[in-house]
Amino acid sequence: MSSTLPVTLIEDLLVEAGLATNDHRVAVAVLGADAPVRQADLAPRLSLQRSHVSRAVRRLLAEGWVKIAGVDPDDNRHQMLAPGAKHAQASRKRTPP
Repeated sequence: MSSTLPVTLIEDLLVEAGLATNDHRVAVAVLGADAPVRQADLAPRLSLQRSHVSRAVRRLLAEGWVKIAGVDPDDNRHQMLAPGAKHAQASRKRTPP
């Protein structure tokens, strides 16, 4: 699933939503990706501690910004993240008819 909005618009939506800095960084990494993102890869990519990524993902899941898109096919201990329902709703509002 690819993102339907450019990263700059995704960032604008997240700022409007009032997300904390780490939540914002994790959300941009997931929402701007062309395919589901492995949660375990986010900490090193974003230079964050794994615990910070885990807390951010929990909040983003609860708010509907991201969803669990399954498990890593190479290692089923790791979950894959993709844009959630809230991103889809925002995309529909921001995309011209």
